[in-house]
Amino acid sequence: MAEITAALVKQLRDKTNAGMMDCKKALAETNGDLEEAVLYLREKGIAKAAAKADRAANQGIIAARISACGCDGILVEVNCETDFVAKNENFQNFVNTVADTLLASDAKDLDSALKVTINGSTMEDFIKAKVIEIGENMMLRKFSRLSVAEGANGAITSYIHMGGKVGVLLSIATGKAETVKEATFQTLIKDITLHIAAAAPRSLSSADLDPSFIEEEQEIAKKRGSTMPYKPSTWDQIPGWAKDPDGRWIMTYTGSLAFIANTEFTDGKCPTSWEEVKSGDYLVSVGNVLGGAASQVAVLSCAIANGGSMDNVQPGIDYFKELAKAGRLDTGDVY
Repeated sequence: MAEITAALVKQLRDKTNAGMMDCKKALAETNGDLEEAVLYLREKGIAKAAAKADRAANQGIIAARISACGCDGILVEVNCETDFVAKNENFQNFVNTVADTLLASDAKDLDSALKVTINGSTMEDFIKAKVIEIGENMMLRKFSRLSVAEGANGAITSYIHMGGKVGVLLSIATGKAETVKEATFQTLIKDITLHIAAAAPRSLSSADLDPSFIEEEQEIAKKRGSTMPYKPSTWDQIPGWAKDPDGRWIMTYTGSLAFIANTEFTDGKCPTSWEEVKSGDYLVSVGNVLGGAASQVAVLSCAIANGGSMDNVQPGIDYFKELAKAGRLDTGDVY
């Protein structure tokens, strides 16, 4: 039997970060063969991971990676059992390795991410093998990838909040390729990710919400007595899909500012930019800017889009002045 020296044990520890006694046992089982001992420890790690699989892994880190071109990005959540391990530099470096590897891969979802090759094994086995070193159950719980469509213009951006407790991955399409490089655009998408992190929306739009979730929330609101039947005078004009038969619920727009056009009068040609609104023949309704928050946001948004800022809304005011002079501005209240 080969002699198991302290130097050999140290060498194995340096390669695997496993405990001293685990390294010594691995070398003894493999007759001092260093590479075989590494394999032995990895296999033992997988076995230990299976033994710990039933233990809750509710802590961890969310990490994001964006490609150099800004056209591809991933978001990963790697879980462990304790906050102590989640804050450990070793675990954080491990998560970084996982994120870097997955960005470089072609994985599209969690299943394919777990099959990505890393250090000669699958990602799933790589994570399991880490258990022998850290001693806690770990898992790749979530994986998402967003990419700008081939031939399209846009950018992928991300935001990580609270040291990896909250993560946002966002894809934004643009009309022009040069828009992506503009400082105002970069500020905009950064602000959007911050807003998403704070608001934690369940979907991109209300139309994407799970119907069962809506029904559940409606029932809760009814039991709390926080809603009552009401049918406005415009009830018959509201499409059936957007209203509740009892008059309790009506679909409303609760997202960011958007151009909303009546397609019955525009032949389906709706504006997608402030410039298109201005150059077209649309009648524009912005509401009462002295008392309506949404109307004020419209002016502010227009100002920023036309070179203004939070402190300089004059470009927005000038924009609507031109529409008013052309007889194309309705300043009545918008409901």
